[in-house]
Amino acid sequence: MADFNYELLDEFIKRDSLDMIALTKQFNVSAKTILNRIHNLNESLTGIAEIKVNNQRYHLKVYDFQKLTDIQTNYLKSSLNLNNFTKRRAIILQHLLFAQDFVTLDDLSEAVYVSKATLNRDIKQIKRELQAYQAHIVSAPNHGICLQIKTDWTAGLLLAHWVYDYCNLIDAFASTGTRTRFKHLMQPIDAASYSKVAKNVNILANLIPRKLRLEHGSPQYLDLLDYAKLQPVIQYVEQILHTQLTTAELQFLFYPLAIKATSVLDPVKVEQAVQQLRPLFEQITQKIKTQMDVSLDFPRLFQQIKYHLIFLINRALFKVQLDDSLNDEIMEKYPVALELALITTQTIEQDLQLSIVNSENSYLAVYYQMELNAAPNEQPVKTVAIVGHISSGVKKFITQQLHDLFQTDIQIKSFTDAAEFQASTEDFLIAFSDVPIATKDKAFPIVRSSNIFRTTELVAKVLVAQVYKEIRDNNCYFTIKAIASQDGYWQATYKMIEEQIAIGQLNEDFLDNWQQRERQTNNVFENAIALPHAIDTSKHQRIFFEIGVFDHSVDYNNGQVRIVFLIGIPSKLDQELQRTLATLYDMIATISQNKEMYQNLLNYDPQQSLMQITEGI
Repeated sequence: MADFNYELLDEFIKRDSLDMIALTKQFNVSAKTILNRIHNLNESLTGIAEIKVNNQRYHLKVYDFQKLTDIQTNYLKSSLNLNNFTKRRAIILQHLLFAQDFVTLDDLSEAVYVSKATLNRDIKQIKRELQAYQAHIVSAPNHGICLQIKTDWTAGLLLAHWVYDYCNLIDAFASTGTRTRFKHLMQPIDAASYSKVAKNVNILANLIPRKLRLEHGSPQYLDLLDYAKLQPVIQYVEQILHTQLTTAELQFLFYPLAIKATSVLDPVKVEQAVQQLRPLFEQITQKIKTQMDVSLDFPRLFQQIKYHLIFLINRALFKVQLDDSLNDEIMEKYPVALELALITTQTIEQDLQLSIVNSENSYLAVYYQMELNAAPNEQPVKTVAIVGHISSGVKKFITQQLHDLFQTDIQIKSFTDAAEFQASTEDFLIAFSDVPIATKDKAFPIVRSSNIFRTTELVAKVLVAQVYKEIRDNNCYFTIKAIASQDGYWQATYKMIEEQIAIGQLNEDFLDNWQQRERQTNNVFENAIALPHAIDTSKHQRIFFEIGVFDHSVDYNNGQVRIVFLIGIPSKLDQELQRTLATLYDMIATISQNKEMYQNLLNYDPQQSLMQITEGI
């Protein structure tokens, strides 16, 4: 299998589904090339798996899991050569793990067939990567280097994550019928976890003969399993390995069953873990209250989120990566919920000395957004103007359509003609007319009655008008400027923030908060839009909103940026500002999907109002 085909397969194994935009961005090739690779990959996977498309999203359908696993293993062990750092890292760590002592650089250099200069570069890179595992390499003159690890589990994790797929190791299931019997025992427990637990059996099979016993696990681990239900599997594994397993080895072996809801969870242990979690959640609560003023029912939130947090802690201990397909949508639509999620994971990391993967934030944000949605939030009645002779039936239809579109109560105010309407100073959600009316001095869209069926355009115009109204009412500070393409995304955004700090719209903390968010999340989305945001502690009770427009697209993080939407979220966020922020993000999402609005923004005239971006749509 060609390298690029394996890389494509590996991406589909990691992710539930991908659209063409994500695929072209990930592999930096055209859609045509991606389609050709999918075709070639499907041919090579005949009878084993297939890349299928549904609603413009591509996903992997597996017909034979064992054969697919064999393809992965054989590719990684045979196709990668020692010119590949991943392969060299595997061999270096294999030697260090199994030696349990110092290994000379001469021996390592000979094992990976590289010069000492290349070996030293590899070791420096491995040292950096080992920090996430709380492991490190030490050196001693005339002795070489040695691997030191904090917990016994780390040996198993390093072997599983960095060595197992790339080196030829002992196979505990080599005997005829052994794997079939093991799979049969796992089937009623959790069939989906079979391959992960089987891999852990092989890890133990390579550690135990070398007297690398896992005697001590992690004090942070939440042991949730009912081992009585696992006895048939335990007995068979101990038979295969010719030894009685320690408690830490059992925890390592079965951790895939303790990172999600499974049939072998012990209700008593789960409740004990919940009680153990309460003080930590109290810390999270206090951190949120200190950094943000939002309306949350924390006791109710704990009941919703407690099991997820338990599994999150166990996933973090074993470096389990969640699918990150939610990330872009959460970032784009629910920035407040994402901030709350980031505070949560940071607190857990600091308290338990863990490293939590970014994809966890997206799933936590869903819980926070549900709780934000559940908070009492009275939507004001929206008034719609109707000008001219429009039948009562059409008025009822308009009312119902707008209610469905904006999920709020609608009331109608009728005007007999344009003159009466123009004399009114009232603000409306939108105005419908059967004759053309000048829009000057009106901060809401005026459309023809027949446009009630053009719902996409109606929503776009209303969103822009609502943001414009929030700007006029000082609920949103807004500015727009051209930014230099030669600066690139990072430097241009940095300058935008510095300029706003200089005039007192933001404070110094915002710059630090933004840089931290950039390291934690991807702020670049499809259609060359970037959405950097951070908490604004300047005490201004409004949303900060600045648009920066490059004269041409610039490259950043395997994507491109043409328009930067910089947003500051006030630390004190009442319901009114929450609605303002939600409307602002909805407007940005609409701009990204509407070619006319996007082009209007590129040609923005600072002398005119924000309403200009809806012209011609």
